[in-house]
Amino acid sequence: MRRRSLGALAASIALISLIGGVTFASASRNTAPQKLWSRASSAATAGRVATATVAGHGQTLVVVSRNETETEIDNAPRGEFSQGDEDVVTSPLYRAGRKVGRLDVHVVFTEVDLEAGLVAFQVTFTSTLRGGQITSTGVGTFSEEGAPGFEAAVTGGTGAYSRARGEVHTTFGERSVRFVYHLTR
Repeated sequence: MRRRSLGALAASIALISLIGGVTFASASRNTAPQKLWSRASSAATAGRVATATVAGHGQTLVVVSRNETETEIDNAPRGEFSQGDEDVVTSPLYRAGRKVGRLDVHVVFTEVDLEAGLVAFQVTFTSTLRGGQITSTGVGTFSEEGAPGFEAAVTGGTGAYSRARGEVHTTFGERSVRFVYHLTR
């Protein structure tokens, strides 16, 4: 029951504006488990994915994660959703309906202010695709208004993406998370 709070609270916050009926203050520390990543990604449609080269701006790459496996880590103080708690996610990545790789995510909650209705997190994630990996990092927030997504910096890569820089726009969608990479070299 102690770790149930992280997923339940974060899920409630993430879904507030998307499915309604839940308030930040009503998030219970003793509710059933509801994973952050999968619950946040259960409220809107991610749409089709594509890859394109934009003249003078590098490459735009769009992938979608779904069918994730998620593990919550309850750091001290035990049993409470608090600063320092973590979330680890892995899932397949898809482009145009085809599996094209794998996503690995590490989230650390950096601010948990329930009275102010704010939760902030530091996230680092790697998309492993044919030809190499793209690694990104950034900060996102959940608030009473919800959590539609966040932006992160592309910090590097391997193989075909070894010189990759740029940014990635991450959007939580219906049972999926959409990543739109704007890559420069």
